[in-house]
Amino acid sequence: MSLTSALHSTYAGLSKIESQLSIVSSNITNADKAGYTVKSYESDYITANGITVPISGTIVGTLDEDLYESVIESYTEVGYYSTLADYIEQYVNTVGTTNGSNTLSAYVNDFEGSISMLETSPSDANTKANVVDDADTLARELKSLSATVQDLRLEADQDIGECVDTMNELLEELASLNKQIMVLTANGSSVADVEDDRMVALEELSEYIDVTYYINNNNQLRIYASTGATLLDSKVHEITYSAVTSVTSQSVYPGDFSAITVNSVDITTTIKSGKLAALVELRDEILVEEQEKLDEMADVLTETVNTIFNEGTSYPPRSELTSDIAGLTIVDAFAATGDLRVAVVDYEGVVQEVVDLDLSVYATIGGVVTALDGIAGMSATLNASGELVLTADNGNEGIAMNQMDSSVGADSETFSMYFGFSNVFTGEGAEYIRICRYLRTSSESLASSTLDNDVALAVGDKGIIAGDGTVLTAMSAALASSVSFNAAGDFSAQSVTLSKYANRIISCVANASEDATEESKTVETLYDKLKSTLSNKTGVNIDEETTKMVELESQYEASATMLSTILECFDTLIAAMN
Repeated sequence: MSLTSALHSTYAGLSKIESQLSIVSSNITNADKAGYTVKSYESDYITANGITVPISGTIVGTLDEDLYESVIESYTEVGYYSTLADYIEQYVNTVGTTNGSNTLSAYVNDFEGSISMLETSPSDANTKANVVDDADTLARELKSLSATVQDLRLEADQDIGECVDTMNELLEELASLNKQIMVLTANGSSVADVEDDRMVALEELSEYIDVTYYINNNNQLRIYASTGATLLDSKVHEITYSAVTSVTSQSVYPGDFSAITVNSVDITTTIKSGKLAALVELRDEILVEEQEKLDEMADVLTETVNTIFNEGTSYPPRSELTSDIAGLTIVDAFAATGDLRVAVVDYEGVVQEVVDLDLSVYATIGGVVTALDGIAGMSATLNASGELVLTADNGNEGIAMNQMDSSVGADSETFSMYFGFSNVFTGEGAEYIRICRYLRTSSESLASSTLDNDVALAVGDKGIIAGDGTVLTAMSAALASSVSFNAAGDFSAQSVTLSKYANRIISCVANASEDATEESKTVETLYDKLKSTLSNKTGVNIDEETTKMVELESQYEASATMLSTILECFDTLIAAMN
C-alpha cells in the first residue's frame, strides 16, 4: 500500500470513529428521552485500486416494527379501559355501597321504617313529618343520582371534544414530521431522530383511537382509523366534533349530540377502541343504562306509593284537593266505571255531606266537574293550568273520598289515582321525581285514614277515624313485598322489593367498576411489559454504550498514532528527495 493510500485510509477511519463517538455520546445523553432508539453508524465504502475505504456514513435508528405495532395496539386498549374505569369509579363514589347509610337502598329502608312508625300512631303530626321528610330524601337521592349520571354524560361529551382537538394537533404534528423527513432525506441528512419523534406522536395518537398505519417507500407515514377513514396521507384529514353545553336524560345520539366525522363521514359508532370509543360508549350506552334503571326505580316507587295513598284520605281532611295532572279541558273524554264516594267532613271527621257517584254516566271531564260541583258544601273547577280543584266551601271542613270500585282510563286506576289527588311523588323518571307541593306545604295532609264505605253512612256519622291506619298498613306491606320491574338498562324484568332493586343498582355498578379497574390494570401491565421489551431491544443500554465509547477511544488513539507515523514517513521521504 502506498503512503498516500494509507494516509487516506487512516484519515477516513479517524472520521468514522469521530462520527461513532458522537453517536455513542448522543445515545448516552438521550437514554432517558421518551421514544428514543439507540443510533448506530452505517458506513458507505468505495473501492479503488483494489483498496476499499469508508467515504461517508449514515446515522440510523433501531425499530422493531412488529413489536412497536403491538405497543400501539396495547396503548389503545389502555386508553379505552382506563377511561371506562375512571368514569365508572366516579359514579360508584356517588352511589355508595350496599351497606352504606347514605345510599338509595338505605333511604328506601328509612322510608319504610317511618311508615311503620306512623302505622302505630296514624294521626301523629311529627311522625307524619318524618314520613314526608324520608320520602323527600328518597326522591332527592334519585334526582341526585340522575344528575350525576347526566353530569358524567356531559363530561364525557366535552372530553370527546377535547380528545378530537388533541388528535387533530397530533395529526398536524405527524404531518410536519413527515415533511421534515422528506427535506432531510433530500439533503442527505440523518432522519433517525425525527423518525423517533414521529413514532412517539403516533403512540400518543393511538391512546385516543384504534389506528392502522404503514410507512411507504418515501418514508412517509400514512394513518387510518379502524373505521376505514383516512386520517393522514399527503395531508391531514381533520376530525370534527362540536361538544354540547348541557345534557338531560332525554339527550340521545343521534339527534342531541353531533357526529364525530372525518371527511364529512360519521364515524361515531364505528370507533371500537381507545379513549374516544370509551367516551362514546359511556355517554350513549353505559350511563344511559344507569339512567334507565334509576328511571324504572323512580317510576315503580311512584306508582307503588301513590296507588296506595290515593286509596286513603288525610286526617284532618284537606280543605282543597288539586289534581296532579294539568292541561285538562271540559271537552276531554272521560271513560270510567264503578262508584266513587265523596264526602264533606269537619276536622273531627264528622260527615257534613256524602254522595256516591256512578262514574260510568260521565263522558267528559266537564261532566265530572259539574257532578262534583253539585255536591253541597264543596265546589269543583278547572284552574288556569287545567288542574281539577276541589274546594270545601267552609274553611273548617275538608273533602274525603273512598274509591269504592271506581276504575278510570285505560290503566283502570281509581278515581283519585287517575287525577293524583293524594299523590306523594310526582314527576316522571328519576330526573324529575319530587314530593308533591301540597306535602311540602303541610306534611299533615298525608293520607293516612280511609273514608267509611258503609252504605248507611249519613250526615252526622263519623266518616274518618283519627286512629285509622289502614292505608299505612297497606303501604308497609307493599314496601315489604316484591313488585314488578320492567327490563331497564342491563337489568332484565324482575320482581323484587324496592329495597332489593336499589341494592342491585348499587352492587351492579360496583361490579362494573371492579371489572373495568381489573381490566385496566391488566392492559396497563401488558403495555408496560411490551414497552419494556421494546426498550430493551431498541433503547439505549448505558453499559453497552459506555463500553463502546471506551473501545472507540482506544481505536481513535491507535488511528491517530498511525496517522502521525504516516506523516513522519512523508516528512522523511520529502527530506530524502531534497
